Amino acid sequence: MKIVGFIGKCLLVSITLSLCFLLAVSCTAPPATIPGGNEEESTPIPAPEPSLTLAVDRVDVVYFHRTNRCRSCLYSEAQTRATLDKYFAEQLASGKITFVSVDVQDESNATIIEKYGAYGPQLFITVLKGNTESIEEVKEFWNFIGDDDDFSNLIIDKVNEALEGASL
Repeated sequence: MKIVGFIGKCLLVSITLSLCFLLAVSCTAPPATIPGGNEEESTPIPAPEPSLTLAVDRVDVVYFHRTNRCRSCLYSEAQTRATLDKYFAEQLASGKITFVSVDVQDESNATIIEKYGAYGPQLFITVLKGNTESIEEVKEFWNFIGDDDDFSNLIIDKVNEALEGASL
């Protein structure tokens, strides 16, 4: 009886990981790597141009994931976090930019999941200015799984747009 329960759990984990992979990548993405784990030296990414004035009160970067995560999901969160830490450290420290990772299968996250309409691995950038809030889903990040430079450039561009108030 215990063996059947164990096999069932293994099948459930296997199916969950397979679904995560199928939703995340269209089988054409290069193998995922974790930031800092690449053996080759990557091309440096130019630092973002500083804005003269910030048109927004805050930019929230929100990454949703499932409890059981594939390499692509782990890569996405790690690369997003690494990019924000490297290129927006001052804004993170001041609270001008926030980053949060949210498990969509954790019932305690129901409020934020409902707010964003999240259902799986997804990345959102929210611009808050006064009483106005603008939420943008960044779907194209899946195209850059395993490509540290292009992934980071996408995040840099989206966050800079958000800081300039382009999403409002």
